[in-house]
Amino acid sequence: MSFSAFARRVRDPALPHQRRVSALRSCVQLYRPVGFEATLSFLEEVAGPFRRDEAALLGRWSISRRAAASGTRI
Repeated sequence: MSFSAFARRVRDPALPHQRRVSALRSCVQLYRPVGFEATLSFLEEVAGPFRRDEAALLGRWSISRRAAASGTRI
């Protein structure tokens, strides 16, 4: 599946939160500028506890999307 397909799942409020978290992890797997775990850790530091907080999940997604779109390393 593509980055944009996973991204749509992250933003879909109709999906259970855990499925959205899984979609975010898939986005990070496809775009991991400093490795998978390091990227997840960085995003959690910046956006907050995404595994239980929807606002943090969406904030984390926003950071990943902007970095991927610009080709920037986090």
